[in-house]
Formats: sequence, structure tokens, C-alpha cells
Amino acid sequence: MPHISGPRLIESGDFDRGYFELLSLLTVAPKPQCKDDFEARLALMNAHGVDTLVLVDDSSNQIVGSVSVLVEPKFIRNLSFVAHIEDVVVHPHHQGKHLGMRLIEGACLIAKSKGCYKAILDADEKNGGFYER
Repeated sequence: MPHISGPRLIESGDFDRGYFELLSLLTVAPKPQCKDDFEARLALMNAHGVDTLVLVDDSSNQIVGSVSVLVEPKFIRNLSFVAHIEDVVVHPHHQGKHLGMRLIEGACLIAKSKGCYKAILDADEKNGGFYER
């Protein structure tokens, strides 16, 4: 059984590790034409408080899971923050191994470290069964 490492923050070296093929399981997500475009978008996302976590299959060095966390500043609750957990995806060959839970737990740790008073999981209704557990 392959070892899956992470979750860890996505990095520029992940450009050729199957990330966009994985995202394509969720929606249209063509791979940028060059690594510079990927790195520019990654920097923009980081500047806007978006953290993306990935899981990597160590035997193939491919990304097999991902989740994004966006932090929203609020006026309520003494100028607090809310985390939005989005784009949770696990490669079909690795589903049923609790990797989605690892991603969500990692996202919740990020939310907590940024002082969020709650985290909202934004998910497609067709995936409701997984998230109700």
C-alpha cells in the first residue's frame, strides 16, 4: 500500500504532480501553460489568505488529494474571522482511505491557527453522504 504524505501546503514544485488533473475531477481546471503562471496564481492566492493543502502519494510523487481554505474577516464577534473550506477532492484510486477526513482536519487546523471562530464546508450536494459522517 502506498504511503500518502501530508497534508501540506501546495508549493511551486507541485506544478507537474497531477494537481490540475485532480482538480478536473471537480470542475473545469485546465493546467496553466507555464509554471510561471502557476506560481503567479499561487502567490496571489497566498496574498489573499487562501491556503491550499495537498496529499502526495510518495510512490508516484503525484498529488492525490487537495483542499482550499479561505479566511473571511468579519465585523461580528469582535472583528473575528470565518474559514471557508472548499474544493475538497481525493483521487478515485485513493478514496475510502479517510484521506478526505485528513484534508478537512488539516483545513480546520489552519482555520484555528488563523483565529477563526468557525469553519464552513462548501460542498456539492452530490457529495453530502461523505460530509454527513
